[in-house]
Amino acid sequence: MKAPLLLLAALGTDTRIWDGVAARLAGGTALLRIEHPGHGGAPTEDARSVAQLAARVLRTLDDAGIASAHVAGVSLGAAVALALAADHPGRVRSLTLAHTALRFGDPALWDRRIETARRDGLAPLVEGTLARWLTPGEATADPGRADGLRAMFIATDREAYARCCEAVRDFDGEALPARVRAPTLLVAGDADLATPPAQMLALQQALPRAQLLRLPGAHLGLLAAPGAVAGALQALIDEGDHLWTTT
Repeated sequence: MKAPLLLLAALGTDTRIWDGVAARLAGGTALLRIEHPGHGGAPTEDARSVAQLAARVLRTLDDAGIASAHVAGVSLGAAVALALAADHPGRVRSLTLAHTALRFGDPALWDRRIETARRDGLAPLVEGTLARWLTPGEATADPGRADGLRAMFIATDREAYARCCEAVRDFDGEALPARVRAPTLLVAGDADLATPPAQMLALQQALPRAQLLRLPGAHLGLLAAPGAVAGALQALIDEGDHLWTTT
């Protein structure tokens, strides 16, 4: 049986952000979607670190009887994917890390976001979040996309969002790349202010076998270029399967 492609989403989104890419992959690619706690209708769990979120993903693979998978994540999902690939290299055939970093900015910024989410809910955070996710041109050209992302964000459980913010705030991935064995695709947005291209270039240099795909978009730049991402991801899956069966 072919290994499935495991999809992980960004903080405040669900795996529908992968739909455009998934629709362009070769037929027969089995998808496994795992939502973060309290995101996309998933139950809220007391997971407050990337390590705990990665352990949750591993349990899901074990429960499904999946020995190995191709793993793709965006932002927080990419950090979880990186931790999984570093700590359990025998389970990851290929690794796709989109719009992510080894550290996610000023902890004080995350503390303010956590406080707001717990006190007032996610509504006060939505417009600032959308401004990071999409460029002004993307938001104007496709208002339906912005509306869909807005609804996705607001539907996220506030406590689960706050706990995932704690995971992002405390994440330190500096030691992880050296333990990754899987071939890796990095996806960066040239207009991404949350995880700028310079951080993705640093990640590329830290990983033993990584290629970088740069897109013109912002923090969810894969939404604007699903064909380019799908082409690079399909090539990576084929490479990962070949290496898996020949080594």
